[in-house]
Amino acid sequence: MPPDGRVTTGNTHVRKKGGAPKRKGREKWLQILSHFPELQRGIQLRNYIKLGIPIRQAAKIVAGADINGIDAALQRQKREIEKKVDKNIAFLRAIARQRAWLAEISELCEKITIEDRPPLYRLTCTNNRKALQSKDARKFIGEWTGLLPITMLSGLAKKEDIGPDNVVEPGLAIFAGEIGFLSTVNSPYITYYHPRRCVKTIVRVSGHARDYYSMTVPSLKLMEANGLRVTGDILSISIANKVVTRIAPEDPSDYVLAWIPID
Repeated sequence: MPPDGRVTTGNTHVRKKGGAPKRKGREKWLQILSHFPELQRGIQLRNYIKLGIPIRQAAKIVAGADINGIDAALQRQKREIEKKVDKNIAFLRAIARQRAWLAEISELCEKITIEDRPPLYRLTCTNNRKALQSKDARKFIGEWTGLLPITMLSGLAKKEDIGPDNVVEPGLAIFAGEIGFLSTVNSPYITYYHPRRCVKTIVRVSGHARDYYSMTVPSLKLMEANGLRVTGDILSISIANKVVTRIAPEDPSDYVLAWIPID
């Protein structure tokens, strides 16, 4: 019988019940245990890095750090993760909002309904359709575009300018409930629009369109037929660009949601 407690049957070794453990397995575990402090530090280092703590700071922590310093680092990272979570939740709201608007295209294109426009802020990005060039304006434009799709491409048509020569000024909009992502809303470039009774419609801007006003005429005529008149600036939000729909299968078009004040 071999000395390790096995019996031999032909060329096959069978361990007898109660035989001695394999030496190689025992030595492997002893080797792992002997390096446990290094293994533990490596795992902790990876733990901090996975939490988003910079590798150099994480290395200092595992090399030996004050407990208050570790807690402060974790608290900072907690705040950063919470910010990312809040932003991702806002992205989910933006996705749900855009899907709902896409679904409304067939229902509201060149048709009208009445609703209260939600409160929102709008950033002016142009003047006479020329991009603003001041340092402050560029700073705000950079901040707001960095928050897309929480912010949205928005058009503004002044009430007094509505007509064949209508000029729509492009800008960016954000719903009032999302302004916590902005550094400030106190700026001459930013305007607050309070809730207001509006006609809501979806305008199809054909790829062959020569002007924006001609695209709004069907909705404006419906308003007139129902005894409704425009009482304020028209705010719009871009829903989709160059989309093929059942409404115009041969003409990829832009679709814009418009709120037309009537109070």
